[in-house]
Amino acid sequence: LVLPADSMVTLLTDLHLADGAVSVLKNKELSTSQLSSEYFEAILNKHGLTREKFEESMRYYAFHAEELDRIYEKIITGLSKKESLARPTKDAEKPVE
Repeated sequence: LVLPADSMVTLLTDLHLADGAVSVLKNKELSTSQLSSEYFEAILNKHGLTREKFEESMRYYAFHAEELDRIYEKIITGLSKKESLARPTKDAEKPVE
């Protein structure tokens, strides 16, 4: 069975956030690829998925590009909201007098 689109949005959002975290982390004990792999497995476990189920769903959506485009529109919108919430507002940047 293929994951529903809403589940793919949540899963892929988590994967992209982890990928971003890995790109800024500097870990002397783990390589970037090893860290990425560990995050990937942890996220699959969080969502109760196997690698095979994830790959099956990705293959499905790769052949249904319009559905994948809609999924990524939601991912981008969600990540943009998270980014705007993480940025300080102009009022927060003003020094306290």
